[in-house]
Amino acid sequence: MVESVAEWPFFLWVHLYDAHDPYDPPPPYKARFATQPYDGEIAYADSCVGKLLDEIRRHGLFDETLIAVMADHGESLGAHGENTHGIFLYDETLHVPLVFKLPAARGAGRRVDTRARLVDVAPTILQEAGIPIPKDMQGESLSGLIKPVSKAFDGCSG
Repeated sequence: MVESVAEWPFFLWVHLYDAHDPYDPPPPYKARFATQPYDGEIAYADSCVGKLLDEIRRHGLFDETLIAVMADHGESLGAHGENTHGIFLYDETLHVPLVFKLPAARGAGRRVDTRARLVDVAPTILQEAGIPIPKDMQGESLSGLIKPVSKAFDGCSG
């Protein structure tokens, strides 16, 4: 990472393609997950994201960085007679994780049960960055759902 990146606003897009068929994780994940190569691919991707987050922390950028993590699709993994994805539209392939980490831990720990769409990610990022959302952009910002309703609730249960 460039040392001077903290001086400027920046946008970084990372797409990890590893957890796609054919599942063939690199060592040591291949040996560790020999009977479940998909899990090995997920573990490898997790380690890559961990290294990226470590670098963001090392540069003192983590607290003020907006981070969005999502999957592009799910995998059937044998459900409904489909081993991967692409033929059937079941929950296993349609429902994916979507996680936002807002700057300054706003909304930390908040879980939203309302359905969201991946098309909502771009408007959310734009709103959080203070950039006007184009009127013709598809999707809606999820910022109102992510942020705590009141100062008393910030992801804590008490």
